[in-house]
Amino acid sequence: MSTKKIEQWEVERFWEIFSSLANGQTHLTGGQAATVLKNSQLRDDQLEKVWDLADVDNDGNLDFEEFCVAMRLIFDLVNGEYIEVPQTLPDWLIPESKAHLVQATRALTGRQPQFERIDDDLDSLGLKDGFDWYMSPADKSKYEDIYEANKDGRGELRCKADSLAVKFSYRVNNATSARCS
Repeated sequence: MSTKKIEQWEVERFWEIFSSLANGQTHLTGGQAATVLKNSQLRDDQLEKVWDLADVDNDGNLDFEEFCVAMRLIFDLVNGEYIEVPQTLPDWLIPESKAHLVQATRALTGRQPQFERIDDDLDSLGLKDGFDWYMSPADKSKYEDIYEANKDGRGELRCKADSLAVKFSYRVNNATSARCS
């Protein structure tokens, strides 16, 4: 198994770039990403292959995970890790949330067998996919405010048993709070 992964500092930097391009959206179009990708000075045919590999769900856009994949592929190409764009996405770069799509595609095309089985250490906590998620400090603060305002004495969030919806409202001081209805 490869020990390669996208490092936390990369995720944070990629988030800054992604969020500045996405204008509050969850995906980037080719037009939105073009300027950043072309800054790499890679040939257009290479960038097209990178896009195709990174767009794991084949929707024609890149979500944040896919953007991270594209940026890391470009970084590795520019820095000589790869001479050419790989034919297939390296296993270590496949976001766990989309691994089933890659596995299905590989099974249908006969390109590669199923992923190798990895024995997880069941005692370890946290995400198992090696992808470090990033939350902006402002979002973290907002969610901490919601939690603090709504936790009980044991630190649990409680709602009425007959209520399934949580409504969000804004207080006067712009701190977000959640309440059950």
